[in-house]
Order: sequence, then C-alpha cells, then structure tokens
Amino acid sequence: MPAALSSSPMLDPERARSRGGPRLIAVRRQEGALRHTAMHRHARGQLLGAYRGLLTVYAGDRQWVVPAQQAVWIPPDQPHGLRSHGPYAGYSAYLSPAACAGLPQAPRVLEASALLKAAVERAAGWPDADAGPAAATRRRIVELIRDEIRDLPQAGAALVLPRDPRLQRLALALSELPSDTRALDEWAAAIGMAPRTLARRYLAE
Repeated sequence: MPAALSSSPMLDPERARSRGGPRLIAVRRQEGALRHTAMHRHARGQLLGAYRGLLTVYAGDRQWVVPAQQAVWIPPDQPHGLRSHGPYAGYSAYLSPAACAGLPQAPRVLEASALLKAAVERAAGWPDADAGPAAATRRRIVELIRDEIRDLPQAGAALVLPRDPRLQRLALALSELPSDTRALDEWAAAIGMAPRTLARRYLAE
C-alpha cells in the first residue's frame, strides 16, 4: 500500500505571511506520511530541514536534493516548494522580514550544524510572545540562528530549472517521475506549446 501524502502547511499560512509578530517562529513535525508542499511564497524567511530522510526542494529556478545533514534557507517572498522521499520528520524556522536583514538574499543549501538544529528545537517550544522573563534568552537564540544561517558553509549543487513556466512544469514533472515515457507531442500538448517550439526552447534553456 502506498504511503499517505501530507500537504498541510507546517505553519498557519496567515502567520507565515505576516510581516509582524515574533522575530522567530519555529515548528517541528514528525509524521508517517510523505510530504508534498506546492509552490508558494510568504513574507517570512524560512529555514527548513529534515531530521531523517531526503527532501527535494524547489526555489525560484533552482532544485536541490537535500539529506538530513543539510538545511535550506529561503529568503522572504521567494517562491518555493518541496516533497519528501519517504515519511517526513522535519523542522522549519520562520524569521520576520526585519530579522532577515543581513541574511542571504538568494536561496541556498547549508551544512546543518548540531548547534543550529538544537537552537531551532529550543525555539519550537516557545509561546508566541517575544516578551516575558525569557525575552533576553530568546533574543540570543534568534541571533544564534541568524549567525548560523549567515556563516554556515554552503552545500549541494543546484539543478537549474528552465525560466519559462511551461518548461518548468515539464522539468518538475520529469523530476518527480523520471520513468514517464510520453512522447514529445504529448508533452507539448500537456504544457500548451508547439512540439518544435518545445524542442527548441528546452534545449536553449
């Protein structure tokens, strides 16, 4: 029996789109389902990774295959999506736009340190408010996570996707199912492009 598929968001979309609120919102999830998140964007920057398993992450015109030893940084307002290869257990840290100042402005894959994972794990247990007796500790942990995002070595070469949205749909479909043997004419009809144009543009890109 195939594994169940989960597409529910890690964080309420309204909170992810919010430019205000806490500087950092961290979440974690352990589930026995495959995970698939369609392309989307939000105002907060996002650091994401898996505790176990393998992810394929799409951001802009790039695609990465990301093992548990790595994490992905997605800056604010950057279109992105992902799918897991096997049941998903992972984490995400969402930084407010203000907290993203000085962080990389393009998506990248990082070597995820034990320190980074521990800081996100700690933050995932926080209540929403930034105030209170632990506020100073929280500020230090937020700065630690920011430092790690900024300073950790990059890892993982990206596969460059076509710029044309129709060709990008084709490339992502083939990436998800390499055994698909549809002929050129069938792919052209599926994405709304003339076969000769598809052949020429795909090679060009």
